[in-house]
Amino acid sequence: MREKFSTQTREPVAGGSLLYYNRAMFDEAGVPYPDQNTDWNKFLELAQKVMRKSPDGRILRYGMVWPGFYMDESLWYMILWQYGGEVVRSEGDAYVLGREPYLDVNVQALQFFIDLSNKHQISPTSYELEQLRGVDLFKEGRAAMRLSGSWEPFVFRERPEFRWGYAPLPFLKKRVTCNDGNPLVIPAGCKHPREAFEVAKYLCRGAYQKVVAETGRAIPAEIAVAESDLFRKSLAVDRSLMLQVAADGRRRAWKGKLSMYQLEIHEIEKRNVELAFLGRMSVRECILRIQSEVDNLLLRAG
Repeated sequence: MREKFSTQTREPVAGGSLLYYNRAMFDEAGVPYPDQNTDWNKFLELAQKVMRKSPDGRILRYGMVWPGFYMDESLWYMILWQYGGEVVRSEGDAYVLGREPYLDVNVQALQFFIDLSNKHQISPTSYELEQLRGVDLFKEGRAAMRLSGSWEPFVFRERPEFRWGYAPLPFLKKRVTCNDGNPLVIPAGCKHPREAFEVAKYLCRGAYQKVVAETGRAIPAEIAVAESDLFRKSLAVDRSLMLQVAADGRRRAWKGKLSMYQLEIHEIEKRNVELAFLGRMSVRECILRIQSEVDNLLLRAG
C-alpha cells in the first residue's frame, strides 16, 4: 500500500544548474567563453571548437560532459521545458509527455538532447558514459565544459591550479532550469508529526539557514539570509547569478497518483530514453511507449 504524504512541506535550500568551463582549454583554442547570451546552438558551436580528436578520429577531449547518469530526467526535462514542451500538465495530475499538444515539441526537444552526443559527438554517448562510470572527465581535463549544480565550486577550490569559469545554463526558446532544492515531506501517517514539523521548521529558519549561507553550497530558503552579506561573502560565484538561477528554476509539480508513483515513472522514462540513445527506437516511439507504460501503470493502480 502506498504511503500518502502531507501537502505541508518545507524546503531549507534552493539551487539550480550552471555551466562550468575550463578557461585554459578555451584560451588554447582561441574560443570566447560562454556567457549569459549563449543559447544551445551557440553552445554547440563552442563545444565543437574546443573538443579535440586524434588523427584517426578518436575523441581525446569532449566539448562537454553531462553530470551523472545520462538518463536522469532532470536533464532532458529542462530541454523539454526550454523548447516549450511538457511532462506533467500544470495542475500536476496528468502525465502528458506523449499527448497533444505536447507530443511534437517533446519529440523535437528530446531529439536535440540525444543529438548532442550521438550526432554531434560533443559529449560521451550513454554507452561511453557507462564505461567511464566513476571517471570525472571535466576535472581530469578530458572535457571542456560541464553542466552541474551550484555546489561544484567547492570541489574546484581544492585544486587552486584549475582555472575554471561559469555561466548560466544555455537556453532555447526560454530560460528554464530544474529547481534543485531539497523539500522535506512529512508522511500523513507519521507517528510524531508535531516533532517532525518542528525539525523541518528549524532547518528552514534562523540558525540553520545561516549555516547554509556560510557554506555557500546552496541558496538559503529564508530570503533575508539569501540577501545577506554572510551569503554573498561565502559564494564562489556571483550572488546575483545564483539568485537568477533559482528564479529560473522550475519545480516538478506532481500530485495525486503521479506523486505516489514517481519512482516507477522515472524508471519507465530512463529505460526507454536509454533505448532511444542507443538507436534501438526512434525518439517518437520512445515518447509514445513511455506514455503508454505510464498510462498502464496508473490504470493498474486504480
